[in-house]
Amino acid sequence: MTYVEFVDKTQVENICACLVRVPERVVLVGGDKKALPKLAKRYQSVLSERGHEVEFACCPVSRNKLENIVQKLSEIVEAYDDCVFDVTGGEDLMLVAVGIVRERYADKHIQLQRVNLYTNEVFDCDADGEVASGKVPALSVEENVRVYGGKVVFEHERKDTTYCWNMTEAFRDDIRAMWEICHNDHSRWNKQISTLRALSTCCAEGELHTAAPLCDVEIQLKKDEAPPLLWWEPLLMKLKSRGFITHYANDGATVEVAYRDAEIKRCLTKEGQVLEMKVYLEALECCDENGPAYNDVMTGVYIDWDGTLQQTSQGDTCNEIDVMMMYGVLPVFVSCKNGKVKMEELYKLNTVAERFGQAYARKVLVAPGIRGRAAVDLRERAEAMRIRVVDKLPDGSWDELMRSFRNTNV
Repeated sequence: MTYVEFVDKTQVENICACLVRVPERVVLVGGDKKALPKLAKRYQSVLSERGHEVEFACCPVSRNKLENIVQKLSEIVEAYDDCVFDVTGGEDLMLVAVGIVRERYADKHIQLQRVNLYTNEVFDCDADGEVASGKVPALSVEENVRVYGGKVVFEHERKDTTYCWNMTEAFRDDIRAMWEICHNDHSRWNKQISTLRALSTCCAEGELHTAAPLCDVEIQLKKDEAPPLLWWEPLLMKLKSRGFITHYANDGATVEVAYRDAEIKRCLTKEGQVLEMKVYLEALECCDENGPAYNDVMTGVYIDWDGTLQQTSQGDTCNEIDVMMMYGVLPVFVSCKNGKVKMEELYKLNTVAERFGQAYARKVLVAPGIRGRAAVDLRERAEAMRIRVVDKLPDGSWDELMRSFRNTNV
């Protein structure tokens, strides 16, 4: 079987049919001669990692000349007897050419099909009542990023990138407990975490027992352009009583804080980390009548835009998405902000979602701390960018909220 794919800028449309019933070969038809081989290599690698060896061929056409497109498609049909034209993507003139070629080669019974990526169904488009395939398999977060030309970078490849959390049942309970403490006062939580982060920066990397003069911590806070020094004793005592902090001492000149383990320290030395972990956990555990609501969920997803990993980020275009979920082949991009939100955060979220999801991207800003006139302006801009803003979080089950992210922006 030979699939003929019409290259679309929404790149998941160029590979979705190949995921359903793996063909022997795929012919990519498009107007950008230089881009076609790069796309073929990218899609081939995604299929290969799934264990599917598919031959890819490129067919450049003159996108504004119908006669040229018809000629090129005719050559494909004459070269292969088992063509299936996938019309999920592609420009209008190319689809007109498909109709002409199918009529010209009526004796070959060329099949036409189209994939609805919202329902993951394949539909017959040639009126013979038959389709070459069935349901579309889901993509992982990493596969989705690769389809669009990027790469998820992990900490073993480059420092301060995607971290793989050890999501044991005990750690899940820890996340819930930290969130219960955090969500009672987002503002003071953030200020206290800023101070803990500054203290950690003053110490050796990876040190669980952190200690430094208060003056050094204040200097670091100023460097970070963070809120002033804060030691909120009730919060610290709650963290200590739950065992997240194993030691705390402050004599007015020097402060000491010790953490139970490295993952707890990660959560307590980054302002929005606990909110991210809460959203991540709820997405992992969210279910509907068919099972898990999302087939893949990641947090702290560090994306290298062109997939050419460098040892440093210098020269790379990179973004980090707080939480990313996959619903079949539809990506959901979530930005989590536990305190004030600058307008530029909307642009960051929109830019990466448009790049790695395009028309199918769902965009959500979870920001329980936004208030006042700034919140009104933020909402107006978010609506214009088709970003859903969630500022009220459930007291009980999050399942309904998390499931609703799948239909956001539709």
